[in-house]
Amino acid sequence: MLAPLTPSVCPGISFLLHPKLMVSTMCLQELSCLTSLSALDILHRPSDDPAYGFAGLAALAAVTGLRSLQFLGNGSGSIPHAVLGNLQNLTNLDIHIYDANQQAPCILTSAHLAACSKLRQLRLKGVGLSFPEQQAATAWQHIEQLKLSLEEPHASQDAGFWDALPALPCLTRLVAYRLDADSSWAVYRGVKRCSNLASLALGNYSMSFLPPLNTTLTALTLKACGKLCEPPVVTSLRSLSIKSWFPLLSWPVNTVLMEQLTQ
Repeated sequence: MLAPLTPSVCPGISFLLHPKLMVSTMCLQELSCLTSLSALDILHRPSDDPAYGFAGLAALAAVTGLRSLQFLGNGSGSIPHAVLGNLQNLTNLDIHIYDANQQAPCILTSAHLAACSKLRQLRLKGVGLSFPEQQAATAWQHIEQLKLSLEEPHASQDAGFWDALPALPCLTRLVAYRLDADSSWAVYRGVKRCSNLASLALGNYSMSFLPPLNTTLTALTLKACGKLCEPPVVTSLRSLSIKSWFPLLSWPVNTVLMEQLTQ
């Protein structure tokens, strides 16, 4: 019989409201038998043993009941494919890798994400993403919130997931930061066909114009964007925030049509 997990058994563990746990990566092996666990926050600190970086996540493959997984920290190498591939009940996935000295960023591929077809919220920061359009469109059918702040793509990566945006029927919130020229163009093409989008935030968007935006949109945020010729006019907007390195070239007369704007 497995002894109950306590601070004395696993000194790096902090307990939150059961059945959710916050743990250090050094304790993951002890958690592999907790198959009823539904939510887990993992903190990997620079002071932790590097051997328990991404490789230490392999123990999670057995915790198949997880619905929410958050990983915050740094590490080396790649996240084992089987970890996310086995967690097919995930509805919330949040991975934030911070390591400015990491020569090659961690890259998630279809081998990681294709089986996670129940996801409703996906937040990725500090990682690379290689996910073909068709596989993304199939796996993300339930995605409601998508927040991507990705590392610069490498030649071997497939950024087709941007083109899958119009095929995501449940998508209501999109946050896309650190966009390069290619992804800015892909977002321009895709966003105008997202029929249920209510909230849009773009960072480093390099196009001069925004795409035609659907009247379902109520919140729009633009950060560190290029030379926008003029701000968008969307009559359904309630919140509009524009932070740019350059002054707006013009302010459209029909801005007065945004009667619902409160901030």
